[in-house]
Amino acid sequence: MNSESRRQYSIDVGEGPRGITVTKDGSRAYVCNYISRTVSVIDTVDSVVIETIKVGAFPQRIALSPDEGLAFVTNYGSCSISVINTCLLYTSPSPRDMRSARM
Repeated sequence: MNSESRRQYSIDVGEGPRGITVTKDGSRAYVCNYISRTVSVIDTVDSVVIETIKVGAFPQRIALSPDEGLAFVTNYGSCSISVINTCLLYTSPSPRDMRSARM
């Protein structure tokens, strides 16, 4: 890619954006919004937020499963992980508590 084809965009997401991950083909980006307690799903082709998904308290990081069908969000404030179905853009009603998993 040459410098002439590179473009920079600013896309409004929730408050306190932290972690971000992008699909392999670059068509979607997922942004953890720490203060808003949400994840913004961005269509990178059109540079717009297509969905905002509620997750646990203070989400910090996000990772995709190998097939990109699920996104795993670590929620610092609630010691939990939210699992997002990336096809339906839906998360389970309550994040999974990870306190009992601590060593």
